[in-house]
Amino acid sequence: MLDAGCGAGHVTALAAELVGESGFVLGIDRDEAQVAGARARWSELPNVSFHVAELADPPPGPFDAVVGRLVLMYQRDMAACLATLARSIQPGGTVAFLETSLARDATPPGWPDPGPLAARISELIQVAFRSTGTLVLAGLRLPSAMRAAGLPPQLPYESGSILYEGREAAVMQAAIFRSMLPALDAGGADLSGIDLESLEDDLAAEQTVPRVVAVGPLIGVCARKPIAP
Repeated sequence: MLDAGCGAGHVTALAAELVGESGFVLGIDRDEAQVAGARARWSELPNVSFHVAELADPPPGPFDAVVGRLVLMYQRDMAACLATLARSIQPGGTVAFLETSLARDATPPGWPDPGPLAARISELIQVAFRSTGTLVLAGLRLPSAMRAAGLPPQLPYESGSILYEGREAAVMQAAIFRSMLPALDAGGADLSGIDLESLEDDLAAEQTVPRVVAVGPLIGVCARKPIAP
């Protein structure tokens, strides 16, 4: 199995449980630091490996399946990316991706309204999404992208949201913000007054009641690579 855009390797590890000792999962990511971290984090798993690779040039395989989570949203052409990845799997193999569909302003709904710091962090995340061309409606686009790639999507599609409350909401927002720092730095965003070391604590401290934030919906779609007649 191939985990496309493996990041820290959490999906790779879950896939390793599914394939069992007789299977093997290869996680690929363009970020060398992420790959190095995944190798260290999951070094005790005998049936996984992590390599630096672009989704536009994946290992040839063939693999039984290719999976990915929150990775197609960062591709300019989802269908082209899926078609390229599908070349690495054998006929009849599975393609399964989970992508989010945020509001067009990339702001997840929450209650109560955010405090001043959380609102500012949210605005900066929106700036980063816009500057990188992130597809905030990637989940809703998955079925049509798979069809365009020659991969007939299979019903039913799966959908759900992740709820974060209180400090967990603060930790989530801080993690997303940190992941956007390269884009924000490249765009010259004003980050003055934001303490990266204590950001989770500062976000949590301004909550007068535990804030609930919903990330999603997350939409999962799978398909099978057609078998040539």
